[in-house]
Amino acid sequence: MHQRPPLPTSVADVNYPDIPSRRLSNGLTVLVVENHRIPRLGVRLSVEAGRIHNPDDNLSLIPLAVESLKQGTASRDAEQIAEQMDRAAIQYDFDVRVEHCLFSMDLLVDQAEAGLELLSEMVRRPAFPDKELQKSKVRWHSELIGQRSMPDFLADERLYETLFPDHPYRKWTMTPAQLDAAAKEQIEEVFGSRFVPSKAILLLAGAISPNQGFKLAERYWGSWQGSPSNEPSFASPVACQGRRVELVHRPHSEQARLVVAGRTFARGHPDAHPMRVANQVLGGGASSRLFLNLREARGFTYGIYSFQRNFRHDGLLLAATDVRSDVVAESVRQIFSEFRRLQDEPPGSQEMSMARSELTGNFLFHLETPASVGMLEITRRLYGLPDDYFPNYVRQVQAVSAAQVQQMAQRYLNPDQFVIIVVGDRSKMEASLQEFGPLRLYDTEGRKL
Repeated sequence: MHQRPPLPTSVADVNYPDIPSRRLSNGLTVLVVENHRIPRLGVRLSVEAGRIHNPDDNLSLIPLAVESLKQGTASRDAEQIAEQMDRAAIQYDFDVRVEHCLFSMDLLVDQAEAGLELLSEMVRRPAFPDKELQKSKVRWHSELIGQRSMPDFLADERLYETLFPDHPYRKWTMTPAQLDAAAKEQIEEVFGSRFVPSKAILLLAGAISPNQGFKLAERYWGSWQGSPSNEPSFASPVACQGRRVELVHRPHSEQARLVVAGRTFARGHPDAHPMRVANQVLGGGASSRLFLNLREARGFTYGIYSFQRNFRHDGLLLAATDVRSDVVAESVRQIFSEFRRLQDEPPGSQEMSMARSELTGNFLFHLETPASVGMLEITRRLYGLPDDYFPNYVRQVQAVSAAQVQQMAQRYLNPDQFVIIVVGDRSKMEASLQEFGPLRLYDTEGRKL
């Protein structure tokens, strides 16, 4: 009888590959993940230019700079760039995140030189053409209007403004006025100060050897020049001062977006692995306590999950769901009751086994492709994690005890230090939310009512 090999979810050791790296003379870090299973190459360029690096008075500059790279260079216009990408079958994408931005190219390995040459020119010699900039502004104006109708967006905006009122992590989105005010000269200035080789990591992942990868990186990126401006210094975020409710009035909403969130710690904190297991038990999946309570037992929602978001300077834990307007207050009570239950009752052996297996399986998923493995290494370097962080990840997760999970709940899941964010029709829930603390009311434009 044929038997499938056991899944490696219970072993402490995972075959995490060595990732060759080299630092070019201009300061650019190059990583190569070699895998010849299919003749493709993933190219990733991470630059330490995220939302927090925008100037306080205009949060549109870095997003506009990043989008503009595909709209023209010193020798190619937007149409020529698009034609070359089509001709070489290059899949291109970009993303501006909290603390960095990421450019992605996926292509056949025989088009590696064409892709690297194009991306290099886009980053090293952008033109920021006015005509294309105006097109971006028109399109983004429509997107900004659309965001104001989305409960998820409104909740996230209010979440970061509330938890990080005096810190750049509050910089969640631009305003139409900032978009209108953005000038080409401002975009060029912020681009020149942040998009420099010493603040970047280039990943080549796929059917390429380290020697080939380093040669290509030197050929197409070795001449990239630029010195970073002084690194901004951020004061430590001020601790939360008691529980409160932030209600965004969205008239005529039949249901509510509910987020319960509190501050935790930065990436690399000693409590990271125990807290990861604690979060998995609390709300990490369909077998978690929050899901079994609010969905399975009470039918308040189609799903509820908790998440950790850990950054370089701080972090948070949140539980988020969509519920009927008439059960918002009871949903908050049940979420806090699960916080207290985890503080009072360590998880059982079956819960712990499930949480460890789910976390291990999620990690193994990131080892499936060369590019996803390389992205783990980019993450490690961006956040200054130790060299053995990911090679030892499974071992560390498997070693977390039920007592440690309970300690994490006692340390970080204090309902009196969590904020409650609700997006919905105030007439259906405002009175019932008063019991949880001081309540502040906003409209969908972010203005206090």
